[in-house]
Amino acid sequence: MIHVYFHNSNVPEKSYVCKVILSEILGQTYTIHAAEQYSDYMFEFENGAKITFRDSFFSLYPEPYAYLCKQALPKLPLFYTDSQCPDKIPVLYGKPTVTQQSETSIKCDIDIIAAAFFMLSRWEESVLNTYDSEGRFLAKESYAYMYDLLKKPIVHIYAEFFRVLAQRMQVKIPIVHTFKKTITHDIDYFLKWNSPLDAIKTCVGDIVKRKSLKQCFHTIACFACKKDPYDTYSKLLDLSEKHGCISRFYLLFSKKNKQQFTSKYAQTVFSNIIKKGHELGVHYNHYTLDAINEMKRDTEYFEHVLQQKAVFSRQHFLRFQYPETFQALAICGIQQDSSLYYREILGFRTGMCIQHSVFDIHLRTVLTIQELPLLCMDVTLRNYPTVTQAEYELHELLHTTKQYQGNFVCLWHNSSFDEFEWKQYEYLYTKILSFS
Repeated sequence: MIHVYFHNSNVPEKSYVCKVILSEILGQTYTIHAAEQYSDYMFEFENGAKITFRDSFFSLYPEPYAYLCKQALPKLPLFYTDSQCPDKIPVLYGKPTVTQQSETSIKCDIDIIAAAFFMLSRWEESVLNTYDSEGRFLAKESYAYMYDLLKKPIVHIYAEFFRVLAQRMQVKIPIVHTFKKTITHDIDYFLKWNSPLDAIKTCVGDIVKRKSLKQCFHTIACFACKKDPYDTYSKLLDLSEKHGCISRFYLLFSKKNKQQFTSKYAQTVFSNIIKKGHELGVHYNHYTLDAINEMKRDTEYFEHVLQQKAVFSRQHFLRFQYPETFQALAICGIQQDSSLYYREILGFRTGMCIQHSVFDIHLRTVLTIQELPLLCMDVTLRNYPTVTQAEYELHELLHTTKQYQGNFVCLWHNSSFDEFEWKQYEYLYTKILSFS
């Protein structure tokens, strides 16, 4: 049992970070003591040892919501190096100094609580309120991108730092997680063609848009053999099972997909996915409370067609506004979302690589829904200048996730095996599946 002491201002926010770091990452039990007499964060262990982290942030903003302003955003980050930690410790708030005052007392001037809250709660996105035409907060607007912090799971780094400091005072905190992979597929289009006219349109696009006669002949051959290019479900399942992975398919309920989902073939595909132990989720096209009725309809349609409760979700185009989208998903009864990712770059948008609790900065409470952060997407890999660079970035991300015993969540669309320009990236998918 760890006893945590801190000032009685911003208690929900501070308690949330303790929940994520102490319980969800480190697997520790703890109790919180919030009172006016405590100025910093003190963690007391059963053997009497204490670690104190300076409160350099919330002490400046003691009133609720006072920190939600641009002035509170972190400045240029500093770093603290500890020989026993695998990565440098980013110092977003506080100073990069640690003092071991005695065998049972360590004082740290790095405010890991404020920094972890900054990454986890995404309050930066609410304050900046900058979205593209699709309703997405872009990576280039984020602090983590500007200071090259996206490639590291910052909250896990703080948790490991805490573990190392505790160990110096004869407190052993065992590792409770193991590396794993979650392979996901967004089904934007269940099948590519509904009719011969659709195939003809594809051929025209091959010639006019893609300027590829070879692709056109491929389209003709596929249609003649009655092989729809997006019908890759058996292939995806076989590859996952070959490498001991579970696939999760997020279904978009567009007008075209709805027509196809009720077909006998679609029902056979869904039945096969479930029978083999894989999973299905909702791919919502709407993301705000204003569109909650549309989201509820998609939820009901999913449950009607699949005859199972909607538990998992991901937003179409990764549209997300924090915390409004989480509120809408919670109303729909979703238990786990997997949308928090920057489309432009691989990395750790929430500073995490395991499923974690979600905090509503407006309601000041932990929501019932959990987030499983997406770390890698096929489209992102294709955006790198060369396949070689994409492979390097993927390799680094896989190793970093494994280093912190994380869950490598990958998105590979069922449609990404179609066009010829995707062929050179296909082996990257098998590289993900085979990595261990």
